[in-house]
Amino acid sequence: AGKDIEVAGGVGLGGGRRRLSCAGPEAWPRPGRGPRMPVMTPAVLRGATDRGATDVRPWHRVFPHWQRPAPDATWDALLVFVALFVATAVGRVHQLFPVLAAARLTLVSAVLALGLYVVVQEGPRRIGLIASPTTTALLAFLCWAAASVPGALNQGQAFHLVAGDLAKSVLLYAVMVGCVRGTRDVQRLCLVYFAAAVTYAAVVLTRFSVGGAHWRLGDLYYYDANDFATFAVTALPLGVFFVTTRRPAVLRALAAVGILVLVAGLVRSGSRGGVLALVAALGFLALRYRAVPARWRAAAVAKSA
Repeated sequence: AGKDIEVAGGVGLGGGRRRLSCAGPEAWPRPGRGPRMPVMTPAVLRGATDRGATDVRPWHRVFPHWQRPAPDATWDALLVFVALFVATAVGRVHQLFPVLAAARLTLVSAVLALGLYVVVQEGPRRIGLIASPTTTALLAFLCWAAASVPGALNQGQAFHLVAGDLAKSVLLYAVMVGCVRGTRDVQRLCLVYFAAAVTYAAVVLTRFSVGGAHWRLGDLYYYDANDFATFAVTALPLGVFFVTTRRPAVLRALAAVGILVLVAGLVRSGSRGGVLALVAALGFLALRYRAVPARWRAAAVAKSA
């Protein structure tokens, strides 16, 4: 510290060895505040020049790749199309609002997302990076389903199920997993999923009613009551995540309201399977959700009981 150092030349350094002058430990960033790299100060730069340093530059110029923004710092076209596909294929927003139906958003977003993913094969979006036990199991399941077609009772329907539904699901699984560049992208897609579920639940609560002989919801937009309950339960933990983590106050407030809307829709659905799924989700949140301190989780469970 406080002396000249030599750095081997490499990418961005022009080769050879360079002498750099660095400040002492007092000028270094604190742990957790950034890369542990000496900070160049004007006094140090003048002293290094007086001592004849051959290359004195701030470290962020010597190592420019250290200051490159994270790959998932912002939205990009591929992530937008994948999010649109989630909102339409799962959230069915084009059926909730018929004015969007003519645009065929599900088909358009799926085709564009697939095309972009094939073109953008670099960095964290290389197709080889989606290799995992989950991907292996899914491909094995697809092969098993395809092998069962010749022995099916209705071979035509079985072939249509495998080639028309399951194969497309596997393909879009690869696109959705492969488009993720980092944790921010995961959170963005989770937010889209949660918002789509809340929107669906809000529309169902305002357009469908129960009472009299109809004590539970029946056929809805694309889903029935059990499908809707599953959709709502899977979105609830995502809402809890956005409420309990460090987010803008407006987003946390909206997420809290969204949780209430999902719970109301789940109760209105009358799905017994949905209630069981809700119990499992609450059990996971109480026992395994480490983002909330254990004492708060225990207090919430005790109050609910």
